[in-house]
Amino acid sequence: MKFDKETAIVCLICGVLLVLWYTYYPSFTSSNAKPLPGQTTIPPIRAAEKPSPRTEVKPETQAKQSMKEDALPVPAARVRHALKLSNPSVEYSFDDHGVLSDIAFLTSRRTDGKSVITLSEIADHEPLSLTVPGYRFVKASLKKISDRQAVITRVYRESGKKAELTVTWNLTLAEKTPALKCTMSFSSAAPLMIPQVIVWNGTMPPITAFSGDRIYRDVHTAEYLKAGGKLISADPSSKPEKFAGKRTDDPVVWTASANKYFAALLSAERPFDGNILQQYAAVPAGVSESVNLPCQGGILRNVLTPSVYEFRFFAGKKEKAQLADMPENASKVIHLAYWGWLEPLCGPMLSLLNLLKRITGSYGLAIILLTVIVKLILWPLIHRGNKSMRKLQKVQPLVKELKEKYKDNPQLFNQKMMELYRKEGVNPMGGCFPMLLQFPVFVALYSTLDSAVELRHQSFLWAADLTRPDVVGPLIFGIGIHPLMILSTLLMILQMKLTPQGGDPAQQKMMMLMPLIMLIFFYSFPSGLTLYWCVNNILSILQMKYTQYAAKREDAKAAA
Repeated sequence: MKFDKETAIVCLICGVLLVLWYTYYPSFTSSNAKPLPGQTTIPPIRAAEKPSPRTEVKPETQAKQSMKEDALPVPAARVRHALKLSNPSVEYSFDDHGVLSDIAFLTSRRTDGKSVITLSEIADHEPLSLTVPGYRFVKASLKKISDRQAVITRVYRESGKKAELTVTWNLTLAEKTPALKCTMSFSSAAPLMIPQVIVWNGTMPPITAFSGDRIYRDVHTAEYLKAGGKLISADPSSKPEKFAGKRTDDPVVWTASANKYFAALLSAERPFDGNILQQYAAVPAGVSESVNLPCQGGILRNVLTPSVYEFRFFAGKKEKAQLADMPENASKVIHLAYWGWLEPLCGPMLSLLNLLKRITGSYGLAIILLTVIVKLILWPLIHRGNKSMRKLQKVQPLVKELKEKYKDNPQLFNQKMMELYRKEGVNPMGGCFPMLLQFPVFVALYSTLDSAVELRHQSFLWAADLTRPDVVGPLIFGIGIHPLMILSTLLMILQMKLTPQGGDPAQQKMMMLMPLIMLIFFYSFPSGLTLYWCVNNILSILQMKYTQYAAKREDAKAAA
C-alpha cells in the first residue's frame, strides 16, 4: 500500500478524532454516571421524604397503594447495625427494626482501594423486608445465635383493628459464600388469610456509583426468572412506565438487581405466585440524576397463618463459586456473552480461564494460555482458510487476463472464471468460510474476558487492572499511552501485510486503514482484552508464516 495523499488525509482525520474522543467523552460519561455521595455507601432514604418525580412510579395496584398508606416513618434514632451476621465474604447488618440495612462486600474493594464496597439499602425496599397491604409494622425483636445465625421477629397490626401478624425470620449465613438462608414463618393468634405479601430483593446501583469502577461497558439490569426457566430483563434507564411494565402472570423463581460485576438476588423455594412488583426506589437527595435504583418485590398470594416459606438471598460478585450455596438456576444472573446463544461457549471458557489461573497464579498468564489453546483447537480450520486464500491469490493474474479478454461479455467471463477455479482446485469461499466458523469462538472468548468479574483488580506486567486500560507515562491532552493497544494495532498491520490479498487496490487500502480506525474507537479497551488481542495477532502471524513456508515446500516439490 502506497502512503499517498489520500492516506495521509485519512490518518490526519483519525488523529483529530482520537484527540476529540478522549478529550470530551470522559467528561460526558462522568457527568452521566456520578458516584453516589460518600463514595462507599448509598445513603438511606427516609420514608417521609418524597421520591424524585423522575423515578416515581404511579401506584397501579392495591399492593402499591397500601404500601404508600401503611408504611410507617423511620425514626431518626433508628439503629442501623443492631445485629450483624458475617463470614469471610460478606457482612449483613440489620437495624433495630429487623430489616437488612447494610451489606459489606468484604472481598471486594472500591476502585480507589481505600475501603470495602458497602451498600446501604433504601428504606421500604431492603432485602427480605415485607410490605403487607392493610398491616402496619409495630415492633421487632432480634436474637443473635452465632456469627452466622440469628432469629428476627417482626409484628404487624391490621389497620384500624387489633389483629396482629407475627413474622419470624430464621437466618443462616453460609460458611464461605454470601448466601443467606431465610425460613420465614407467618403466625397469628387466630387463623388469618393475607391476600398479598410483597418480599423485596433490595437494590443494586450502576457499577460506577456502586464501586467506583469506570469501565468500558456496564450492564445494569433488573431481572426475574420464571418457573419455566425463561429469564426476563428490564433496563433501569428506560422510562418508568416501561420499566414497571415488565410483569408476568407466571410463577417467578427469583428476582435480581445487578450491574456488570455484582448482583443482589432473592430466590424463593415456593415460587412467587402473585406477579412481580417492579419499580424504582426513591433516589436520595444529591445523587446524580442519571442514577436509577431498580428494585423488585415478589408477591405471595393468599398467605395463610400458620405457614412457612423458604428463601435464599445473595449479594456479591457474579461468580459461580460465590453462588455455590444458591439454587443452581441462580447462575443465570451471570451474563458472559454479548448474545445469549454464545453462553454455552463462554461458560467453559471462563472455567478453563479460572483453572489456568490456579495453575499459573496469574490471570494475565491464564489469558495468554487460553488464547493459545483456542488457537491450537482452531489451527486446522485457519490453516485450511489460509491455503485457500493463497491459491486464490495465485490465480488472480489468470483471472485478470480473462477479465480483459471477455470485458464485453460479463456472463461469459463469469463462466470462464468458474471453469478456471475448478481446474485449479480453487474455492472462492474457501478463505471466508473457515473465518466465519471461527468467528463465534473468538467473539465468545472476547466477551468472556470483557465480562468476567474475576479479572477485576488483577494486575499483569504494567497493567494495574485487567478490566481497565493499561496506562504508561503521563496523560497528554487527557490521553494516556496504552502500550498493549498500540502493540496490537501494529501487529494487525503486519498481519494484513502478510495476508494474501485479492481485489482492487482501493479495497486493499481501506483494509489497511482498519487497524487505525479500530485504534481510535477501541483505544481505551480493558487491558485483559487487548492482551488477548496481542497474543492472538502474534499467533496469527506465526501461523501465516508457517502456511507460507509450507506452501513454498509444496511448490518446490511440484517443480522437482
